[in-house]
Amino acid sequence: MTSNFYYAYLLLAFYSREKISISKHAWERTKAVLGEGIMPHQGEFYARLPEWVGFSAYSQSQWQKQYDELKRWQERGISYITQFDTPFFSPLQFLSDPPRALSYMGNIDKNLFNLGLGVVGSREAQPQMMAWLDTQLSQILKDTPLVTVSGGARGVDQQAHLVSIRMQRPTLVLLPSGLLNLYPKNLESWQMPLFETGGAFLSEYHPLTPMKKWHFSMRNRIIVGLSRVVWVPQSRIKSGSWMTAQLAAQEGRNLVVAPASPWDEAFSGNTLLIEQGADLYFSTDSILNYYAPFKLDLEGALQPSVCPQ
Repeated sequence: MTSNFYYAYLLLAFYSREKISISKHAWERTKAVLGEGIMPHQGEFYARLPEWVGFSAYSQSQWQKQYDELKRWQERGISYITQFDTPFFSPLQFLSDPPRALSYMGNIDKNLFNLGLGVVGSREAQPQMMAWLDTQLSQILKDTPLVTVSGGARGVDQQAHLVSIRMQRPTLVLLPSGLLNLYPKNLESWQMPLFETGGAFLSEYHPLTPMKKWHFSMRNRIIVGLSRVVWVPQSRIKSGSWMTAQLAAQEGRNLVVAPASPWDEAFSGNTLLIEQGADLYFSTDSILNYYAPFKLDLEGALQPSVCPQ
């Protein structure tokens, strides 16, 4: 893998999620053309891949400038994972639309991606529920090496991340924006404690990409992909967390939902998810039993690929 191939792959992977719509089949053809050594500044690239013709006016120097920018960010703490990093992408490969590349800041090893517990819920969570989540999640993290996975939004998401940090456990924050445009903004103050406890910010987008509303649903599928279990403490029907739970069911993930009063509108999503077959949360064992068959191998944690020399 040459340096130009590596950075061309990354740039096109980011662009295929943000600036242009590329189907799964078209992306496979893109990878094949890159693999033949045909780079985006060459006319043959666009003759073979008309989907990318909107970029045909870019010169070789323009592409090289962007490759160099990705490299500079890498030297300053942003790392990348691609579909070629099999140990890391293995939990994601079964998604109907797996990510093509991820950028991250913080700490990543293969065990983090194999022990994910997705926690998603309301941004306007009730105080009693937040206190309950704090107690239950603290007990889970005290007794196991599980890694929380969520989206960094206020409410349930941030509570799950903060409990993990307090318990000195890794947590993965999936962003709806690029790593140099953290959203929400208060996540900027989390960087040191998050990294010190072994966690990471991750993004499917170019590091400079701002948040856009449609990024949330794209982000949520990666949360699902990294989670053996998706836990929904509180959600409303048709909310983002409710739709994430629907996606978890579609993707064959285990879905656990907190029981709630059927007349409480704040938990209307929970009620419908239970009706649709989600498992009820009664105790920490409601989640831990799903991880019992999995034997954690703490030896030889692999590192993602870095820029080839």
